[in-house]
Amino acid sequence: MLTKTLFSIWFCGLVLMAIGCKKQGLVGFEPMNPDAPGLADSNKYIKLFERGYKGYALFRIPAIVRAKSGTLLAFAEGRMCGTCGDAGDINMVLKRSTDGGKTWGDLMVIWDDGGNTCGNPVPIVDEETGTIHLLMSWNNTRAFVTRSTDEGITWSTPEEITANVKDIGWTWYATGPVHGIQLTEGAYKGRLIAPTYTSVSGSGNKSYSFSVYSDDHGATWKKGALTKQGDVGECTVAETNSGLLLNMRSSVSNARVLANSADGGLSWSDNRLQQDLVDPKCQAGMISFKQNGSWVLLQSNAAAQTRTNMTVKMSGDDGKTWNKAYTVFYGASAYSDMALLDDRHIGLIFENGDKNPYDRIYFKRIPLSNLQ
Repeated sequence: MLTKTLFSIWFCGLVLMAIGCKKQGLVGFEPMNPDAPGLADSNKYIKLFERGYKGYALFRIPAIVRAKSGTLLAFAEGRMCGTCGDAGDINMVLKRSTDGGKTWGDLMVIWDDGGNTCGNPVPIVDEETGTIHLLMSWNNTRAFVTRSTDEGITWSTPEEITANVKDIGWTWYATGPVHGIQLTEGAYKGRLIAPTYTSVSGSGNKSYSFSVYSDDHGATWKKGALTKQGDVGECTVAETNSGLLLNMRSSVSNARVLANSADGGLSWSDNRLQQDLVDPKCQAGMISFKQNGSWVLLQSNAAAQTRTNMTVKMSGDDGKTWNKAYTVFYGASAYSDMALLDDRHIGLIFENGDKNPYDRIYFKRIPLSNLQ
């Protein structure tokens, strides 16, 4: 009798804990109906892509931007083969939302090049012209750009820019994958910047991060200098009070690597390991926004030694410390990106699953007040 009583107490405790987690939006499993009306916005997951949707084996590598009018554009790689990794028949796909992420349109295909890889999206919104530029990698070694002047409804034929952004002797080359930015102040105001990385054969094929930029509203693109140290790769960039911050995936440490630029991304300071940004050697997202006249940084990543625990962290001192956080999803999760929706909310897009982090891609609207 005592054993049965203890078991009942233990089981009830688990149920109550699960209910409490679900109320906070911290579940590591899919809600029974993530699109059900009546759920609070802060608790609502919206499924944008999942395995088998529209005939695709799976979707990976999400990126998101907010167009000049407020329309949200969510990009992903639509992979026809579920076991092909990063190469093979991969299309660049898109979904749009005109109501702040509450509802989303049907899947659109931006680029389908047969058995070739059309991946690693880096969308950049030009706030001066309204044009959305989308940099992509083709078969891992070549770079292309396409543009939309109607906020993602139609796109130009992809144009190759490899010769301007990649050196001979660089092997693996990939854009982003994550959104790029347009500088809003300073000597380089108006510059479009795409975070990028490459492997250099002359250094034992070590990988480096850097930026690709345009000073003529995307008509031409150039490359900045590689980071001073290697063993870094996929990266994201944001404006800060002291210039730019480059936030990089490490290939040797379970923490993010940061570097600064005072010349609009043309060159970078020494890399530094940011121990309080735990990371499982995975991609991450980062945005910045002005609050009381000062830049504030947000980072999204799987904040663990494994690809789990999707978390958004905040820094108010240009990335030196990250003392506020919000756990979005405890379970399996990997790549992510963010967009500022308004002065009180961000939109997060991230890979996740019940056991495998690549089963689906969610969008979640998050109040900034959740970060504590």
